[in-house]
Amino acid sequence: MIDNKVESPEDLSRHDMARLVLDMFHRIMVHHTLWFREVEHQLGMEKALDVMHEAYHKSFDIQIQRLARTLGFEMKEGIPQPLLDMSRDDLLTIMKTLGMNWIAGDGVWFQAVETMHPEFP
Repeated sequence: MIDNKVESPEDLSRHDMARLVLDMFHRIMVHHTLWFREVEHQLGMEKALDVMHEAYHKSFDIQIQRLARTLGFEMKEGIPQPLLDMSRDDLLTIMKTLGMNWIAGDGVWFQAVETMHPEFP
């Protein structure tokens, strides 16, 4: 490290590495959105939705297979085996939690825009 600047992931603490791993999931989602918006800009919404459908499935398959190999879980018909091994109640709990996170994220975005740009309608 030079002047306390991180030059590579190896320079991070384990805690900061773990935080960066989570941040990388976020960055993948943002990058996916940026691609969608550019295709929408260039080709229109209908074609962008078609491209997103194609890109999502290919990208998901590539990413989930890499995670399965890296984290050591099996896949069955494109689904992580640990999810298939969960009870229906546990799967419902995860679905409810993800739904609440989705709604909370929407509210956080709304509040951030409202706070930072009160002129926005």
